[in-house]
Amino acid sequence: MISEKFVRLIKDNIDEIVKYWCNEIHENETTPSFRSIDAGVCIPYGTTVLHQLGDWLDEKKKPSELKDHYINLGKQRAQEGIPIEDIVSVHLLLKRHIWLFVLSHGFLSTAFELYQVLEINNRVVNFFDHIIYYTVYGYETQTTAKIPGMEHLYKA
Repeated sequence: MISEKFVRLIKDNIDEIVKYWCNEIHENETTPSFRSIDAGVCIPYGTTVLHQLGDWLDEKKKPSELKDHYINLGKQRAQEGIPIEDIVSVHLLLKRHIWLFVLSHGFLSTAFELYQVLEINNRVVNFFDHIIYYTVYGYETQTTAKIPGMEHLYKA
């Protein structure tokens, strides 16, 4: 099945994908607060996200299993003072690098595979939507929820 082939391609090449992603977040204009992040932090984080994506695509992970992890990550990033737009961009860039890698390795060879990849793309997008949502939610519990009268909106 094409989804197994996709997951295997990603998992077998995590180091390469993450290396290029880390280089980009250090240089990209949408992630200025990550320019000083050490590769010793960037690489393990990207590796974790890609392993989680693989588990998501293999249906070993559900949204509820990611929720607490990314809410806590959002809280941590807020405490570190990293702007939310940089955090969102980092995740979008990782999603982009996954597809750049897949396309550069001739993953698609037939029209039928293209159709199947569209389904995988929907699942990848859904994964990133969930982790970005939970990260932003956690971030907001550390920022907006601290504004008097708004704390009731955030019951984590």
